[in-house]
Amino acid sequence: MSVLPAKCQECRWGTVEVNIIPYTSVDSLLFGESTINDCIKLYGEPERTSVKRYGIKEYRYKGFIMRFEPEKGSLRECTLLPYSKAVFSDLPVTWDTSFLRQACAMDSAPVDIFGFIVLRDIGLAVTGIHDGDTGQLAVTAFSRGDFDDLMGDAKPFTID
Repeated sequence: MSVLPAKCQECRWGTVEVNIIPYTSVDSLLFGESTINDCIKLYGEPERTSVKRYGIKEYRYKGFIMRFEPEKGSLRECTLLPYSKAVFSDLPVTWDTSFLRQACAMDSAPVDIFGFIVLRDIGLAVTGIHDGDTGQLAVTAFSRGDFDDLMGDAKPFTID
């Protein structure tokens, strides 16, 4: 039996709380710098891996997915899976409109891009909360520049 890092042992039981600092880090992993090996050291082996469009490498854990750049192999984004425990810039992710309202207040120009509420000031994309589509629930912390190429399709978003 292999011994997993403490952080991974916690996440397998659903008690881990991921801490995200916008455009900077997910726990101790740095956007644009930390590697897949750094991720494995922190969280252990993922439940599964895959290579997505454009060669982005995806490492899936119990409550979240880490994605890595194809060229450098550095951290690109972290997607929180429904109801996982996380804190985003001191704001607990509560998976409800209260969280979305508070996150939108942190951004100067929230937009809707193909059903994702994108908050570029703070590097966050949210789906499934604004429209009650629980099958699409996800919160993604992303690197600078992500979504820039889709801004032509952006529509201003306000939460009721």
